Amino acid sequence: MGLFNIPEIEYFHEVKDNTYRRGVPGDAVMGNTLSDGVWEKTKQWVNAVQENTNVFTISFKKVWHKPGWDSGRVTQIKPYTWSRIFKPEDAKKGIYFTIGVDASRQSLLIKIHYQEQAREQELLTPAQRQLCERLIKSADGAFLYCREIPLQEVEEYSLEQLTDETIAFMHRHESTYDLIIALVWPTLPLNNEIRRQPTPIKFEPGPGPRSVVTAENEYTRSERTIQPSLVHLQISLSLYDLLVSKYGSQNVRREWPTANNTIVDMVRRENEELIFYEIKTYPLLKYCIREAVGQLIEYSCWPTGQLAKKLIIVTALPADAETNAYMKNMRLALNLPIYYQQFDLSRNVLLEEPDDNTE
Repeated sequence: MGLFNIPEIEYFHEVKDNTYRRGVPGDAVMGNTLSDGVWEKTKQWVNAVQENTNVFTISFKKVWHKPGWDSGRVTQIKPYTWSRIFKPEDAKKGIYFTIGVDASRQSLLIKIHYQEQAREQELLTPAQRQLCERLIKSADGAFLYCREIPLQEVEEYSLEQLTDETIAFMHRHESTYDLIIALVWPTLPLNNEIRRQPTPIKFEPGPGPRSVVTAENEYTRSERTIQPSLVHLQISLSLYDLLVSKYGSQNVRREWPTANNTIVDMVRRENEELIFYEIKTYPLLKYCIREAVGQLIEYSCWPTGQLAKKLIIVTALPADAETNAYMKNMRLALNLPIYYQQFDLSRNVLLEEPDDNTE
């Protein structure tokens, strides 16, 4: 037997956004029906999830109406029963998982969400909300990381099954949640020559062939999330626009094909030499650097490749002193012209690479 039933969700759909007047008998029945029905069952769902996770904490208030007027005597019915789920250290960052009943869609939803509207306790700046929208929603406004149980299936899910489904979803998307938090709330400041004789370069500037997101925005391998293509594309397009504005469109190319059948994310021409940029969007900086280093060396040093003046790793994550020291060690010990730069998505700015004399 399912935790929720179809009639109570259909009723919720019928009365959502209705005006509620305190003291009116019919409205009192409506409020009690919602409180004892979809709201009470959402509370049971929330409590069961909390009992089965030691990573996340939950915020849930059984308040089925919006803030009212006329000293609170008149209000409106909320169209959802959301509970927020987040890591304790992220309590005031405005990004979370939500679970509950969506009255408009007549379904149960588990998703990554964010504080969309400014409230008395505004957790996100307008720029951060805009960035969240780009990271969490598709172009048509649909949520990218969402599990929906439609009306005709709700009675198939017991409390135990809903709990298992929720825990599995959170586990599957935890690294994506962490990445979004890191992109929206960068907290660490960025403190942060092998050469051949210049040879003629076949360089065709331009934005490159791929400038749209594929339907598959993420996939998994070895139980960790692989780079979301939406974030990778966002950094790529923004970085391209930034470099074009600074160096001219004739000197910048996205997705530059090399002679050894590989593609460099971004290439900038400086006089008769090239600078390679490799973009990574893994949730951990160490993963980003580990993979990018090998690719950049292959692009530049393979016998059929084109030796670059500089190799630059770009992610949206801030570097710490250890990262900067690692990059410096590769430059000094290996004579490799490799650097790390953070792309700040909230401002569309590529932060300056650290100077060897100031690291």
